[in-house]
Parts: sequence; structure tokens; C-alpha cells
Amino acid sequence: MNSENLMSLTKASHEKLTEKLVGQEYYGAKVLEVAGKTEKSRVIVLKVLCRCGSEFICRSYDLLRGHTRTCGCMRGNKKKEAANAKEI
Repeated sequence: MNSENLMSLTKASHEKLTEKLVGQEYYGAKVLEVAGKTEKSRVIVLKVLCRCGSEFICRSYDLLRGHTRTCGCMRGNKKKEAANAKEI
């Protein structure tokens, strides 16, 4: 098998994987659509619906690995919880 055929197989399987992401929920965030790929590194970028109702864009691997879980809405809540815990 030559390298062109191998590349096309890789791209095809990659696109199938991305199609499977749409509609799935990861860490409370639901994938709405594939937004595209980054220009330089060609990383897949997703449009995601946060549990608070906001839409945000993130890299697919950040969402799948749990590095990105919300649009940032929980940051303030975590700081408040930490401050309350220190007061007790």
C-alpha cells in the first residue's frame, strides 16, 4: 500500500470519528457541531453547548480528555466555594 492510500484511510477514519462526536456529551458539555480545524496544526475544533446554556469553541482533544469541561462559568463558583471553605 502506498503512502497516499494510507493517508486517505487515516483521513476517512478521522472524519468518521468526528461525526460520532456530534450529539455526544462529555463532562456535561454537549458537542453541537464540528467547527473546523486549526490552520497550523489541523486540530479539530468543536462547537459545544455548556451545562449553563452558553455555546463555546474548544479543541476536540481538550474536551475528550477532560481538560475543558465548561465555557468558564464554573470558575467563579469554585473560587467562592474555596473562600467559604476557608472561613469555616
